[in-house]
Amino acid sequence: MVLLRRLSEDDFLPVDLKRLVEDVISSFDEVSRSRGLAFEVRIPQKLPLVRGYGPGIRLALVNLLDNAFKYTPRDGKVHFSLSYDAGRETLAGKVSDSGIGIPEKDRERIFDEFYRSPNAVKFSRSGSGMGMSIVMSAITLHRGTLSIKSGGGQGTTADFEMKLARAAPEAPERQEEPRLKVVVIGGVAAGPKAAAKARRSDQRASISIVERGEFLAYSGCGLPYYISGKVDDQKDLMSTSVGVYRDPDYFRKLKNITVLNKTEALSIDRKGKTVLVRDLASAREFTLPYDKLVLTTGATARIPSVPGGNRENIFPGTVSVNVLAL
Repeated sequence: MVLLRRLSEDDFLPVDLKRLVEDVISSFDEVSRSRGLAFEVRIPQKLPLVRGYGPGIRLALVNLLDNAFKYTPRDGKVHFSLSYDAGRETLAGKVSDSGIGIPEKDRERIFDEFYRSPNAVKFSRSGSGMGMSIVMSAITLHRGTLSIKSGGGQGTTADFEMKLARAAPEAPERQEEPRLKVVVIGGVAAGPKAAAKARRSDQRASISIVERGEFLAYSGCGLPYYISGKVDDQKDLMSTSVGVYRDPDYFRKLKNITVLNKTEALSIDRKGKTVLVRDLASAREFTLPYDKLVLTTGATARIPSVPGGNRENIFPGTVSVNVLAL
């Protein structure tokens, strides 16, 4: 993206590759469990401290894995491997999947901004078409290469390499603190705001939003304008002030927040600090551990006993209820 294009090696800082890679992997663990996908990971036990642009490296890995997960049907497989060549000072990696693949005629355009191949659009409505252009920008920034091998219905393999010179440790290594796990139940308005605030407060936290519906972060107060026709497109209710569509990809790729939409929270174990949830598409149930739990499910409005209160064209509002469980 434009931000990456304006950067240079003068902006490179020490990056803890091990921590960065482990954070990326953990952000996809819940996605793999909820969708029933096998997630095979092969990374070295030790990865060095390097000089680079950390957010760019993260964006490259997140977008490659996000595409692999998004376009792989349930019960499929995603593979992720990395290696570091100390002599050449290069990080090499591979992301492969058993998904829908990219037809040959569309392969040349996958790095174009806002482009999505027809089979990708058919398989998943969500997506901005910016993912692979971001990956290419990040890899190019680090004087690297990226190659894509794929075919329609045959899965996709992305092989990449980045030049990442070792960096001298700035301070003695200290014991790694466990990452804070934050689970937010409810994704209409307050939930995403709470998740975004948590991310600003803790860049390392593992943050997940559980939303029973398909859409999230939409302007509920704008619904009357959509119903009346003053707002033509539903996406306008779910876009930022600069027109960026806030779908699950937006939160995962740009905020590093996992979104489990079409997922219902069934019960909370306060003593064990876990939430039992169910994927509504597959009926698969699994638990999410938490250190902090935020409830933003709202409440059903009470309609007073007045004449006409039960008419079909009466649409009561909702009240947001936010509870922080410590």
